[in-house]
Amino acid sequence: DGTVWDISGVPQLMLDLDTGMYVRGDANGDGVAGIDDLRLVLRHVCKKTELMGTAFKAADVTDDGDVDIQDLRKILRFVCKKITEL
Repeated sequence: DGTVWDISGVPQLMLDLDTGMYVRGDANGDGVAGIDDLRLVLRHVCKKTELMGTAFKAADVTDDGDVDIQDLRKILRFVCKKITEL
């Protein structure tokens, strides 16, 4: 989620890289919506991992407040160049 914690004693937040800025569809934060993001959203939809924070916002390309099969489908269409924008 972009945070670094010192857990040597009582957990303490040391660094937070989550600026709130993101590229739509870019769930992994590398700056582009691509096949790796599609894989990450699929894992979220299948409940293998949980997207949170900016990753969740970026993956919610349908703007319905949830990351689900509809978001996965739209990102797939973008990656396959069936649509030109998310």
